[in-house]
Amino acid sequence: MPVAARPVLNRAEDRLFEQLDDLVSTSIMGHNLLAQVSLGEFLRIRRKGRSYGEWKSDFNRVNAKRVDFLIVDRDWNPVLVIEYQGAGHYGPDGTIKQKRDAEKRDAIKRTACMSAGIGVMEVMPQGLTERQEAEIKALFYPPSWIAAE
Repeated sequence: MPVAARPVLNRAEDRLFEQLDDLVSTSIMGHNLLAQVSLGEFLRIRRKGRSYGEWKSDFNRVNAKRVDFLIVDRDWNPVLVIEYQGAGHYGPDGTIKQKRDAEKRDAIKRTACMSAGIGVMEVMPQGLTERQEAEIKALFYPPSWIAAE
């Protein structure tokens, strides 16, 4: 079988991972940062009250997709999905079709995560903004700490 290993992250994603990892390391509540996680690992498509066909359709649309980064709490519950909108996001050629396909995938991921109560943050090629950094840091402290500031 002609298979070769390749890096999980490209250079730009690695830079963002380092930036996120520096933030997550400040968590006093035991958060962790994961990269390239399949939605099927942290989302369960509910079947109750739905036909098998409806369930299977949603399962197939969601299960095979992955997120760039996932912040989880100390109990490994998903807290925040971070999607990097880098240069390769729309495919190697950046055609209209590739852009539409990427937007469709992003919408499915966003809808699924938000339906499960998981926040989604999109990061542009320039990296995290100050506001995004502040939003992420706010996840790492008990609400009483934030109110005291």
